[in-house]
Amino acid sequence: MANKPVDATEWIRRIRLRHLEILQTIAQQGSLTAAANALNMTQPAASQWLADIEAIVGFQLFVRGRRLKPTPYAAPLLRHVERVLGDTRRVMDEMAAVHGGDGVLVRIGIMLVAASQLIPDAVKDLRNNGSEVRLELFEDNAIGLWSRFERNELDVIIGRLDERALSSGYPNERLFADQYCVVCRPDHPFARKRKPVWSDATKYPWIMPPHGTPLRVAIEATFAKEGAKTPVAWLDSVSLTTTQVLLRDTDCLAVLSRAAADYAHSLGILKAMPLVLNNDIGDVGDVGMIWKDSEPDPELESVLNAIRQANQKH
Repeated sequence: MANKPVDATEWIRRIRLRHLEILQTIAQQGSLTAAANALNMTQPAASQWLADIEAIVGFQLFVRGRRLKPTPYAAPLLRHVERVLGDTRRVMDEMAAVHGGDGVLVRIGIMLVAASQLIPDAVKDLRNNGSEVRLELFEDNAIGLWSRFERNELDVIIGRLDERALSSGYPNERLFADQYCVVCRPDHPFARKRKPVWSDATKYPWIMPPHGTPLRVAIEATFAKEGAKTPVAWLDSVSLTTTQVLLRDTDCLAVLSRAAADYAHSLGILKAMPLVLNNDIGDVGDVGMIWKDSEPDPELESVLNAIRQANQKH
């Protein structure tokens, strides 16, 4: 088909949510046969739906074959499809909540740095003040949270204000500065050093964040800046539970946010060492909030205010 953009008004009049649902399924399944099975329709019917969608948008979205190959026009459309379908589900959830007498739902995505003190305090403040807003909490790394955020599955992210956050165009607000530090078990040989240096840390096994993440890059850059070779990782992990168990039972070292390390230290689980990442090598210092609407609805605003108030306590 000839690629030619259609008028936006015509697009709005002709497109249906069913088109978007089918397009999303086709993209996820990667073939018309698999998509047809998932949608409980015949393969010719799925093929016709895709042809209709392409006619409406004015662009070929997939090159046909045993496996569908997305054209460059597919990606931007699919991003918007995820948002529209996510918003549609959200609307129905909120209407069901109103019907059932429940509060409006606010979905919060948090990184580990906010999990130990900031968010628990904000939740307590909301409930102590009689707020009926419903809360859903998702803890993940930056990649996972941003993926949910772009699909409109989160209303706000509490985490590092990295380059992606600051260049996204979304409203954001700095809360506090937090340095990552090296941690180990309290009786670790490394914990007995009065003035540990990064070269000392290379003598022990490490648990690292995944390759390519801002934190992994910052760790490797810190070792390099200190003239030490980055140790080979025992494990690449984003699981706090697994990391804590291995730190407790082995001679492994790891890096945690200062907030998380101090909390674990207060419980006697880990010891925070006086080795911190260099803040001039990456966006790993400031912690804040990112949300989408410049004028958030009252429920989200109440959550943002609770987080602001909790932050002032620390």
